[in-house]
Amino acid sequence: MKKLTFEFVKIHPKAITPQKIKGNLGFDLSVVRSECFFKHTYPGQPNTHRYMLEPGERKLFHTGLKMAIPVGYGVVFWDRSGMSAKSGIQKCAGCIDSSYRGEWLVCLDNTDNRAYEITEGDRIVQAIVIPEYNIAFIENKELDATFRGESGFGASGK
Repeated sequence: MKKLTFEFVKIHPKAITPQKIKGNLGFDLSVVRSECFFKHTYPGQPNTHRYMLEPGERKLFHTGLKMAIPVGYGVVFWDRSGMSAKSGIQKCAGCIDSSYRGEWLVCLDNTDNRAYEITEGDRIVQAIVIPEYNIAFIENKELDATFRGESGFGASGK
């Protein structure tokens, strides 16, 4: 198995260094407190470092990390299965190219009908490394025939 090295910079004092655990495809990214954490107040807890992601709300969260992805690779974000299956929290977008050097931000969407609490330090998304492919696009008059052909949505009968 090829080993890749990702150089990183912590731009927030509480940024959590990602860990790649053997046997896991990706690595988790954690949230750090940012200005959005102060937009909601909690009675009796004025300095709580958490954010309530309301139903239907989409929000950008900070990781406090900048990373250098090796040339020839990219990173895609994937939902954390428990957050998605149990609470309807899904990532939006999330493809980082090797040429990007800014902070890694994570866009989350609450598809559930209940608010979801996100606390500083929570793991919020999985990052999966994928290879970059050198792709040539060739215009043609028509494409080769396949058994499915042009059958689209619902083509499998389900």
